[in-house]
Amino acid sequence: ADLGHLSMDWDLHVKWTHRLEAEFFAQGDQEKALGLPVSNFMDRALPGPSKTQVGFFDFVVFPLLRSFVRAAPGAEHVL
Repeated sequence: ADLGHLSMDWDLHVKWTHRLEAEFFAQGDQEKALGLPVSNFMDRALPGPSKTQVGFFDFVVFPLLRSFVRAAPGAEHVL
């Protein structure tokens, strides 16, 4: 569900990234409050999604979109 914003205009993508990060950090806060280990990217004390996007793009998004374009060549504009 958090991949759709990746094909939007940059400003809208940034807004969605900040929303996603707020959701992740809220989950991390709840995990800490319950004494649970904090999930990856959910800890406010560590780099969150806005700081780790480059790796996410390189290793998840671009390979996924390239595969999609091979299956549906008309979607090449999303790259």
